[in-house]
Amino acid sequence: MKVTTAVRATSADLEQFEGLLFRTTVLLMPYVEEDFDDVRQLLRIKVWRAYESYDSSRSKMTVKAFVFGCLYNYAKDIRKRRHRGDLFIEDLAPAAADASRPRGASATDRFYAQYLAVSQELAFFDVEDEAPTLPNTLTETERQVIGFLLLDYTATEITRTLGVGPKRLRAIRDRIEEKMEDWRPNTEDSQIAVAA
Repeated sequence: MKVTTAVRATSADLEQFEGLLFRTTVLLMPYVEEDFDDVRQLLRIKVWRAYESYDSSRSKMTVKAFVFGCLYNYAKDIRKRRHRGDLFIEDLAPAAADASRPRGASATDRFYAQYLAVSQELAFFDVEDEAPTLPNTLTETERQVIGFLLLDYTATEITRTLGVGPKRLRAIRDRIEEKMEDWRPNTEDSQIAVAA
């Protein structure tokens, strides 16, 4: 078995790629929003990593061809990112101008109001709902389990919160189903509200 050691790149080793770095940076500038020097530094890091990861025993290419290939693929990835049509919510903000919004509000405010705001009616819909009524025959633990289920807790979260095992929780749920199978709320009887 052949043991290879990692090659440490020196600044003299990387200087031979400065022309390639400069030309690649110039070609990438229309595709990125970063500063020229920042893009060049990112590419320089890519060259450095490629140079150090080159292993002559695994590749028939020269080190220069390997580094060029890595840099070319990285540049291709950057160009793809732009053409993929990635849109960010902040980019859409100026396009959200709506005639129904007040004229004095900025485009960003109109955008937030249209796409990110929630009406007061929707925000308080769940809060103003009455608590469901349950039969008097349910124990405190059974009522807590129902409360957690109404709050969309998973079985794992319920067992962790109540300090019971999964088998015990299944038994509790079975008893709840059995007790509520034929039960219908009756306004004349006294029911107990869910206490979560």
